[in-house]
Amino acid sequence: MKKLLCFLGELNIDFQTDLAKALAQTVDKNDCSIDFVVNFNVDVASVLFGELEKRIIYIPDLDSYDGIIICPDTYGIPGLDEMIGNYLEKNAHCPVVSVRVEDDRFYSVLYDDYIPMFEMTEHLIEKHHLTRICFMTGRMELSDAHVRLSAYLDAMKKHNIEVTPGMIFYGDYWREKGDEALEFFLTKNEERPEAVVCSNDYMAIAVANAAIKRNLRIPDDIVITGLDDIDEARYYIPSITSIHPSTEQLADKIITMLKNVWSGNEQDKISKLPLENIYRNSCGCKKDIDTSQFQKLYLEKELYVAALNFSPYFGLEFENVDTFEELVRAVHLRLAYKAYGSPDDFGTIFFCMCDESEYNKEDAVEKHLNCTEYMYLKAIISGDTVSPHDIRFKRSELIPEEYRRRSSSLFIFDLHSKDDCYGYIAIQNDNIEKVKNIIKPLVFSINNALERIKMYSENQAINQIRAQSYNDPLTGIPNRRGMERYTTRLMERLRYSDEKYCLMSIDMDGLKYINDTFGHLEGDRALTAAANLLNDAKPDGGIICRTGGDEFVAIFISSAEKDATDFIARVEDAIKAANSTGEYQYDLSVSIGYEFCNKDSDMLMSLHIADNKMYESKKKKKKNRKD
Repeated sequence: MKKLLCFLGELNIDFQTDLAKALAQTVDKNDCSIDFVVNFNVDVASVLFGELEKRIIYIPDLDSYDGIIICPDTYGIPGLDEMIGNYLEKNAHCPVVSVRVEDDRFYSVLYDDYIPMFEMTEHLIEKHHLTRICFMTGRMELSDAHVRLSAYLDAMKKHNIEVTPGMIFYGDYWREKGDEALEFFLTKNEERPEAVVCSNDYMAIAVANAAIKRNLRIPDDIVITGLDDIDEARYYIPSITSIHPSTEQLADKIITMLKNVWSGNEQDKISKLPLENIYRNSCGCKKDIDTSQFQKLYLEKELYVAALNFSPYFGLEFENVDTFEELVRAVHLRLAYKAYGSPDDFGTIFFCMCDESEYNKEDAVEKHLNCTEYMYLKAIISGDTVSPHDIRFKRSELIPEEYRRRSSSLFIFDLHSKDDCYGYIAIQNDNIEKVKNIIKPLVFSINNALERIKMYSENQAINQIRAQSYNDPLTGIPNRRGMERYTTRLMERLRYSDEKYCLMSIDMDGLKYINDTFGHLEGDRALTAAANLLNDAKPDGGIICRTGGDEFVAIFISSAEKDATDFIARVEDAIKAANSTGEYQYDLSVSIGYEFCNKDSDMLMSLHIADNKMYESKKKKKKNRKD
């Protein structure tokens, strides 16, 4: 079986997801396997973080592969395309195919952008009788941007239409410059442009949004076209006239080229694929709205909304983890218990961490920037299960060979801060499209958590403060934050069992009387005594927390009424013994209410029920003291 490697950027973008899916299907049909090494745009992160993100290219062992695929125009980190090209030129001993960007050092599969872009421009001239046609380029450091601009210029020249400097705006293939581009066209030309031809759909949609903001009607006031035929272009109202590239044809051509090279057959260095012009509403060719796309649009929107609602909780749930083991449990809990789609959508996640013993060598500083030669498989998350491991393996395998599934692609994501490389996660997945919107925030949140864990482990003072943050400074028992940490772990345990737990609301009686009569220092002493008595009486594995003022909460695994009543009896006996010593000028007393819960219970509602029972207990007490 031939083994392929693909360097891909920004997996959440439509083209990249479609290409990954098409490649996975095509290699499987051709008895091959493929690994994807994925990098992310880090515009909002530090320069140093971006430099370490680039080093993901050093994770795979190039000699392990029979063919390598690069996608230079998908990399969001400046200079990464050049870095990968130079690295492969020097170190790759198998055929390399560059996708959509010509590189004379390798084989290249290109879309034939020139003819469809020429025809698109000519279509506006001949079919719609437009002459004031402006053009928004792509990133001019890429060859395809020059090809598309040349096609536009040649079509305009053929029809003797002058192109002035104010008719060309230099874009970047992304969304941010749509407003700037339209403003440029409107102010640099005496008459309003009749059309804007954009080098891709992202820019076309951005220009369309800018036009709508200025109350310009599309296509009545201004025509807008794009290229790539992304889903968003089809859904947009009005739908965007575009140029359709087939990722299936692209994947087939890539594999065909590689097979020719492997077999020793003649193979041209450059292969070009045709594109299809799709004329829609935004140029005026269609008047009706294609409602058949709305169902898919709705489903896409649901995935985006789910991702937006889901991803912010990574930071919240990972904030309290102190160890790698806790982080893995938190990731599993977030993916499996609080579902984003189905837990199975993520496939199998492998946590592959660097071998710290290799950092003890003389070149440790440099090694901290790259993954180690040997890695440790520390944990696996698969659907509803999470399992710790401690398997040492050679990094060239990416994951231990026994865990490889023949028909599933492997996606590699680097784990690092701006200073240190921690390892990587490998996701073995049959359809990465289902989770494409959540992977980036997941990886970045894991990175942040690993950086905090490293900082805590290296700084004992911070570690001590961190531990103290979970405990109430007066009584020494866990505080509300400690309770949240406990319940997170409890929910993970209950996820895989039918166990129940007892939730108790506990209130110290008469604290106001003690404070008013004997002073707040004595009130603090009474609170501490009550906390100690409660803590000593709790069942094994349970927790007593002070949640504020004179309020406590007890939680422990149980489904038996006797466990709750036994706990209450132990507390009452301990309080009776303490009061009999004569140590206090008042009687210690607590009121308790409880509710049994399972994994589907609403904890806040259950605590409210326990509160009400506690207050009923308080009312029934007949004591000769002033509360």
